Amino acid sequence: SIFVPDASASVLASRVASALQTLSIIASYDATNAKIDCVTESSTEFRIRLYRSGGLHFNHGIIVEVQRRAGFDLEYAQNVFAIFDAANGNIANGTLIKSVVWRDGLSPPRYLSCDDSRAFVGLASLCRE
Repeated sequence: SIFVPDASASVLASRVASALQTLSIIASYDATNAKIDCVTESSTEFRIRLYRSGGLHFNHGIIVEVQRRAGFDLEYAQNVFAIFDAANGNIANGTLIKSVVWRDGLSPPRYLSCDDSRAFVGLASLCRE
């Protein structure tokens, strides 16, 4: 998990959605619960949750949490760090720096639904209290 200070929920969600698309990670968005269920090309499943942080020291930002749910892949850690970098706005020239070699030589999996990601990004009450 990381804490992103002074972050707008819509900007942060847009960064994360963009990172998932760039990384060719299949994503299913649940805006009501501020979560994204993800599946990588190697079938590693993980969940991203966004929380509005509370308490005296962390009331000015959003917490981004990533939890692996199933599967294992050596690139999982790289994906998590790339998602955290994107959430923090650390993206070079608008794209993530990541090289992916697909084992089967085919193109990467397609994004499930652009409409889902736009709905997720567009909600003002995105982060759970």
